[in-house]
Amino acid sequence: DERVIAVAPFRVGGAAPETHYLREGLADLMVPQLAVLPELSTASMRVVLDRWRRAAGSPEADLDDAGALQVAREAGAGQLVLGDLVGTGSRLTVSARLLRSRDGKELAQTQVTGSSDSLAVLATRVVVALMSVRDGVATERVRSVLSASPDAVAPYLLGEQLFRRGRYIEARDRSEEHTSEL
Repeated sequence: DERVIAVAPFRVGGAAPETHYLREGLADLMVPQLAVLPELSTASMRVVLDRWRRAAGSPEADLDDAGALQVAREAGAGQLVLGDLVGTGSRLTVSARLLRSRDGKELAQTQVTGSSDSLAVLATRVVVALMSVRDGVATERVRSVLSASPDAVAPYLLGEQLFRRGRYIEARDRSEEHTSEL
């Protein structure tokens, strides 16, 4: 379905080890923002990650574009966000492309750089840029988590990863850290 967007795990290259949770974490931040656009829906992160793990052989393995596009099609998505993350513990660069799943045609691309303690801002900037390039969606139509405390975002993202791996108690504990700040 061309109206469904899947967000793949981001490739982490040269980034500090403490930022590797962003492999899935950036997708976790982007999916809700994409889901509020009335003409779009998002593929379930759980389904995308399950298909990804099966195709790649492990949760940490990357797929080439053809493999990632196949995962998106299997998840029912007509579009796929593929991205890369590089940087240090304090400064990150996020590059992302929006591809049409059936043929791999690039619909939009962007690159944003910022502080690693502004993850929500970086994710929002990626979503806004991709959607704006794609078809002119106005910035104000994209829900933002700009007001989220940077201290709250990392525990939340780690909790989401633990939950998907069936580590429910750890996920609850991690997600509850700083939840009043979200």
